Amino acid sequence: MQQRTKIFKQHIDTDLGQMIVISDEKKLFLLEFADKKNLNEEILTLENEFNCKVEEKITKISKKIDKEIKLYFKGELKEFETPFLMRGTKFQKLVWSELLKIPYGKTISYKELATRIGNDKASRAVANANAKNKIVVLIPCHRIINTNKGLGGYSCGIEKKQKLLALENQKNK
Repeated sequence: MQQRTKIFKQHIDTDLGQMIVISDEKKLFLLEFADKKNLNEEILTLENEFNCKVEEKITKISKKIDKEIKLYFKGELKEFETPFLMRGTKFQKLVWSELLKIPYGKTISYKELATRIGNDKASRAVANANAKNKIVVLIPCHRIINTNKGLGGYSCGIEKKQKLLALENQKNK
């Protein structure tokens, strides 16, 4: 359990629907689409980790990610600068760190991602780590596809994944 701190929630509007931002004044802890299944469980987990209740409040970090997300959806931002905290297992953090190296507008397969982290047989584990990503869009798990070029899964829904990839492909030309 982390040292007791205050964490705050803000709703932001995007082209793909409302998102939830949870942060303190220094780092982003969660960025998810508001319609995601199990979102309330994720928020409860955060409250337990930080030993506090999430309060509604706009923070410097929530303002920053709101601005960056809006620029991203306009195609004017390709790399985020909002500081964030990866919360997960050592393996999940390894996968998410590798995701951050995939350029805007590019995709790789689950198998390629597994190879990049040093275990080409870990495609399924990589997919599971992607599904546990709590900072969507910023940590670009949507850029991972099947080896056969199929979309694979996406914790926020395949339709959102399609739209994120289409946005990046259109704006990357």
